[in-house]
Amino acid sequence: MAMLLPQNKMTRPTLLLMGFLLSGQASLDAQAPANLDLLEWRRGVFLERPSFEPYSGPVVSMWDGENIRERGTLVQGRWDGVREIFYSDGQLAVMEEYDRGELHGPFESYFRQGSPSDRGTYVNGKLDGPYESYWIRQLAERGSWSEGSECGEWVRYFPSSSYGLRVESTLTYPACPLRDD
Repeated sequence: MAMLLPQNKMTRPTLLLMGFLLSGQASLDAQAPANLDLLEWRRGVFLERPSFEPYSGPVVSMWDGENIRERGTLVQGRWDGVREIFYSDGQLAVMEEYDRGELHGPFESYFRQGSPSDRGTYVNGKLDGPYESYWIRQLAERGSWSEGSECGEWVRYFPSSSYGLRVESTLTYPACPLRDD
């Protein structure tokens, strides 16, 4: 006895192909990083060649075929989101955040051997909030910024001959504004 199947114009191969295409849509939307070195840098904007339109998407540049020099994302030719810069040996040198081409968010920089150099936060392109810098794996200074100006108490340290730090100087700037966070 023959089994009657409902009439359907879609065949199994067609359904499989549609499923494959739909499941791969996310990967089609993902964009491979462009080579930053092949983009044109003009007046603070990275442009595609030969159109000279601002580039949007992930970018990467390499020291050689193996180690990344820099990576991040551009939107309309300007940095947006996390940007990382590396030493030639692959060690992270700088991690900073951008919002539409302007530094905005936390940043950290490191000495070649991996110890911290400085860390803080940018808001709308200006240092804002707590800040620390280091020298030879020890705290060198600590203070705060407000809209690009030093504020509050800043302490600068100097390594003592014994183990530890001694205060070298303390400076007092106008009080930092109170924050709502």
